[in-house]
Amino acid sequence: MATLVTGVPSSEAAAAAWPEVEASDAFRLPLLPWEDVYLHVKRIDNRRLVRAGDPAAWRMCWRAIRGALLALGLLVVILTPGVLSRIEAHRLAGLARQHQALVEKRSELELEEAAALSPARLEQWARSLELLDPAPGQIHTLNPSPAHGAAVHARLR
Repeated sequence: MATLVTGVPSSEAAAAAWPEVEASDAFRLPLLPWEDVYLHVKRIDNRRLVRAGDPAAWRMCWRAIRGALLALGLLVVILTPGVLSRIEAHRLAGLARQHQALVEKRSELELEEAAALSPARLEQWARSLELLDPAPGQIHTLNPSPAHGAAVHARLR
């Protein structure tokens, strides 16, 4: 706060109160501008004040958040097909490896089956189980009577 000093004595009263000094007055500087103004500093305590909320700042903050979420969503939408294609390519490669392993296993099993069903192997099996071909005198043919066949048909109905 600036105040103007009033009540300064006139030049005649000042001359009487202050006696003239000899030759040094010639080298004395003139008064500076605003030298007669005294400044008073008042300390202000604003610790109890609470800053008022700025609605424009909140709007700008939410606008930035929405923009960031939109950019993130757009990035996800753009990158999703590439990521999914890589995942599916990896899965397809695994299925191809599995298919190849199954084809090899199938060929091994077919080879084992062919070896097991070969006539030489069947003959060896039959000998180990004592399943030999019957001699011609061991075969008996059963010829049922025609009446017996009709009786069986009647019971089945």
